[in-house]
Amino acid sequence: MPTNTEYLSIKQVVDHGYCVGCGLCVAKSANAEMIETNVGTYIPDLNSFTSPELIAAEGVCPFSINSDKENAIAERLFGDSQEFLDGLGYYHKAYVGYANEGQFRQQGSSAGLVNWLCAELLRTKKVEAILHVKQSSSASEGMYSYQISESLEALQAGAKSKYYPIHLGQLAKLLANTQANKIAVVGVPCFIKGLRSLAAVDEVIADRFAYFIGIVCGHLKSKHFAEFLGWQAGIHPDQLELLDFRTKLKNRPASRYGFTAIPKGGSEDTWVVKAMTDVKGGNWGHGAFKLKACEYCDDVMAETADVAFGDAWLPGYTNDSKGTNVVASRSVELTNLLEKAVSEGRIVLEEVASSLVLDSQRSGLNHRREGLRYRLARNQQNGIPSPAKRIKPGLASVPQDRRTIYELRETIRETSHRAFLLAKEQNDLSIAMKMLDGVTSIHDSHIASKNKVSTIRKIKHRIGSVVRSFKSSKVEKLY
Repeated sequence: MPTNTEYLSIKQVVDHGYCVGCGLCVAKSANAEMIETNVGTYIPDLNSFTSPELIAAEGVCPFSINSDKENAIAERLFGDSQEFLDGLGYYHKAYVGYANEGQFRQQGSSAGLVNWLCAELLRTKKVEAILHVKQSSSASEGMYSYQISESLEALQAGAKSKYYPIHLGQLAKLLANTQANKIAVVGVPCFIKGLRSLAAVDEVIADRFAYFIGIVCGHLKSKHFAEFLGWQAGIHPDQLELLDFRTKLKNRPASRYGFTAIPKGGSEDTWVVKAMTDVKGGNWGHGAFKLKACEYCDDVMAETADVAFGDAWLPGYTNDSKGTNVVASRSVELTNLLEKAVSEGRIVLEEVASSLVLDSQRSGLNHRREGLRYRLARNQQNGIPSPAKRIKPGLASVPQDRRTIYELRETIRETSHRAFLLAKEQNDLSIAMKMLDGVTSIHDSHIASKNKVSTIRKIKHRIGSVVRSFKSSKVEKLY
């Protein structure tokens, strides 16, 4: 049985729940396809691959046997002339700032710099198209999907983050339907890593993708996250058309953002805006509806991207409701482009220490550094295969209190998936609300307690009593 120090086949990646659903394994296949799981995520249908296609897929899957680790990919790309900081990776310069021209900042999730950069690459004809996530034109694709924009107008429709599962299984079709020879792609770390791996073995991909723009990632969510938020806003999942996950709320800190739920066929006066703090599942640290794979990812800062953008969750910046970005540039060309725009007053950037960029994501980094070290060691003790990661397994360096927190967060993730399935089965939102409240309250009480004497076993017993009270044989297996 594989240990934590060994690589997994793509079949093991899927079977053990480590698939991020990027779809790059099927991107080069003639007939392979992605399928939706019962928890609202995507995985490849491995039965639709030929044997040679499965072998090839293992070279691009972010968690699989022949895929290089992030450090190896980044060193080839950036290692000759850049500084390195563990957690951030290679970097040329680091900034905090925002877009100052147009409506980029107002229309962005944070400070609008991602869409501003994409627009600038189009405007200066450095690229002819942007591959990014936009609202789907077909219900069969879900709320959002990867699409290609070749104009500034089309680009703007893709502003803001979407905490919703998408995939690149249709990459070949997307590229066949555009005449653009130079493309910039926007993606989360695992998607960017997979695309870099694909570009390494595919000359067409390598030639056409000119820029890789990374989004700092806390974790990915299932489709049910959107449906759960919409249901709490009074819109049943069957009637939910769209969910805007990042609605800026006036006179509130940037970290206190909301969401907008849009019903099918409804006019704008039927749209519902709610603060994330007012709903269950809105606390990002709880990890409700998180993909299991995200528990085993150690790249928060998109270390293989030419430039990475995130939220400036930092004192002195979060109070601005309009939002502020952190930026890590790994491209001298893009650094020069950004600084030229600063000199023209089109964007505002303040160069900062690289460690400050890491500090903006400290909670997520802890969960995927210290927390990952614990999860790998625990799996190794229990004989459970895990992906080989840069972080080494180890129990001794992780205090019992922190282990308990990491276990609780995994329990919240698992319970959220099961709770929503039960709620839909019974058409009763209160089931999911009670189940999720039961486990999150235990988590929060443990963190708040000054006398942290509860063991993982005792806490699991308390959680088990919550889950057992809503047991259903129909949803025993989560995907």
